[in-house]
Amino acid sequence: MKTVKDVILNLEKEKFQKEQFFYILTFFFLRELLETALEGEFRIWHAPDFGKALLMTIHHIYFYFPFLLIFSFIISLIIKENKFKVLNVFSVFTPVLLVTPLVDFIIGGGRYLGYPSSLITTLKTLVTAGFLHKASIITLGQVIEVLLICFLIFGYVFIKEKNIFKSIISIFIVFILIIVLGGLPGYLHNVFKSGGYIFEADAKQGLFYVFLTLISLSLFTKIEIEYSPLISFAVWGYLTGILKIWLLKNTFQIPPLSFFDFVGIIFIPSFVIYKEKRNYLYILISLSTIFFFGPVPFLFFLTYLLIINSNLKDYLKNLLSANILFLSGISVFFSAYSHLIFPYFYPLFASFMIFITKKLLREFLIHIFFLIFLLLTYNKSFWILSKINELKTYTRENVFLEKYNNFSSGILLLKNELRRGNYEKLGSILEKMNPYECLGEYYFYKGLIGSIFNEDMLFIEKILKLSLISGNPFSLPLLANIYFLKGNLKQCEKILKRSLHHNINLSYSLKLYEKIQRFKSLK
Repeated sequence: MKTVKDVILNLEKEKFQKEQFFYILTFFFLRELLETALEGEFRIWHAPDFGKALLMTIHHIYFYFPFLLIFSFIISLIIKENKFKVLNVFSVFTPVLLVTPLVDFIIGGGRYLGYPSSLITTLKTLVTAGFLHKASIITLGQVIEVLLICFLIFGYVFIKEKNIFKSIISIFIVFILIIVLGGLPGYLHNVFKSGGYIFEADAKQGLFYVFLTLISLSLFTKIEIEYSPLISFAVWGYLTGILKIWLLKNTFQIPPLSFFDFVGIIFIPSFVIYKEKRNYLYILISLSTIFFFGPVPFLFFLTYLLIINSNLKDYLKNLLSANILFLSGISVFFSAYSHLIFPYFYPLFASFMIFITKKLLREFLIHIFFLIFLLLTYNKSFWILSKINELKTYTRENVFLEKYNNFSSGILLLKNELRRGNYEKLGSILEKMNPYECLGEYYFYKGLIGSIFNEDMLFIEKILKLSLISGNPFSLPLLANIYFLKGNLKQCEKILKRSLHHNINLSYSLKLYEKIQRFKSLK
């Protein structure tokens, strides 16, 4: 016990440094990497589209930060210890996060992870040990990970205080926070579901955990802010988008606004008023947060950061930044494939008001200017909406596939056509895809199409084996079916057992396995 206490005391003495932050970030990212590779889809990253995959990764990394900070702060209050010392100790144990994907893969063959649908479901699953069932959204790996975190916190508090009551209270609070804050996007799924202009559910969930992270950070460090005349442009850029949608909603068929479209207005201005903009933490958090709003707002905000950290004269920085921040805000609603601002002159004219030295007069004129021009020009502005509209998104993927042979666009089109039952279009889409970008996926869909159209079994078998060799385990159920049709039940059963162990296409694999058992019993 003395040795453990000495180790803890040594960890507490160390000063929290930049390298330690990257140590934490490393294991958050490794958790994400293992989760995608070993759980559910068995692919590196969650989606074939780079932007969507990166968005999901950033969301999942932000999921862990507030827990580390909140746990450290609460335990420091319970044991009356310096919060930075507790954070130093807790940060060392971030590799505990690797437990879930490793345990689920080794014991359960890999499981799909997601947010539970309700708090009652979560508690019921834990009480009845429902996490042992393959269909449960809560997995054995997650339960072991949470228990291990509670055990480590219990041990830390007990070593520091020699008080069993405080130790129990600590793990009770930690456990409650994990199941409440960790599952909130699932419990409030109607708020966090896809839709609106901040479209992706992952973007909304990510923004929620960014908000928690910023609140948690304020418990550890003083967030210095300063007034900037650029705030008005960041606000009006975003507000113009909201008002434009509201003014046009009765004239054109356009997607409705969602809850997060309204609350999203707080983020860009909040990063503008932060004082120290050269800080690496500020740059990482601000850029990753704006990425949730879409690639175009991200590019504009990146431009803003480059401008304000350049050696340009202050008056040029302000003039350029005012226009860029306006565009960053409005592009949340009118993004790629849009004529961003027509008439394009009024943000430019407004930006010259930034040189007015009297603060109140400047703010008044800027707000009046934007409001008047917005109202006067709303029906003369030709905005092309395509960010969410399904047909235009569908067209976008077609263009990307036709022009650039974009593989991720091809995958999305194949999935859309399969969902719609338009099987005759599958072959023509596959022909346009470059197989070398992802051999496993290419041969899987080639084998799937062959199975749908009852092509030669030997050919399909060869194709599906190529998919497996290329690392795609989702070919297993299809290959098992081919062996079943050929009458090779032994090989079929062998492959199906592997498929069931890794929970691959579970319902299809189970049906096929039951069919084999019935067929064998008839013999």
